[in-house]
Amino acid sequence: MPGEDRGVRESIIVAGVSAFRRLGYHGASVNDIVSEAGVSKGGFYHHFPSKEALFVEVMERVLFIREEGEPPAPGDADVEERLRALFFAPLSREADYLPILFDAIKASAVVRERVAELFGSYRERCEGLLRRGQEVGAVRERLDCASWAFQIVASIEGAFLLSVVSPDPTGSERLPEALDKLFETLWRVLRRIDI
Repeated sequence: MPGEDRGVRESIIVAGVSAFRRLGYHGASVNDIVSEAGVSKGGFYHHFPSKEALFVEVMERVLFIREEGEPPAPGDADVEERLRALFFAPLSREADYLPILFDAIKASAVVRERVAELFGSYRERCEGLLRRGQEVGAVRERLDCASWAFQIVASIEGAFLLSVVSPDPTGSERLPEALDKLFETLWRVLRRIDI
């Protein structure tokens, strides 16, 4: 039964991804989702207390990556590699979900709070990598890691957002190159300039 329960939950999530994508946050109803998932409303509410709760789960899967469990190994090459991976994390996202996310943020305090937590976690991961970089001598000792982590995450997310909303249809195609240049510039600053 527990495996069956997981299967029902997964069916609801998959149907939610599809329904939110097609109909938007406001347009997708629990009826649309259960119809697509092939489950009853009772089955839906057994797994999710609300459409809002399902959206949070969908949003976390579609727009945010989860951190691998292992801490960075000693050495500046590993710190640089992990910071670079953090930089390119937005490329794994489904950009067509951003407008849906913005609608949900405006409509739901629960979604807003969860997005703030997720971005806070992203910033903390970045700050932790910068501090680790200081420990191994890869990042300037006097760098304000908290401030720079905020700036880095804002730069990454800003670049991703601009590529999505750009009237230039090649905006998203140019994002990898833009992030690469941004990373190289910031990495040089983090390593060589006392701030």
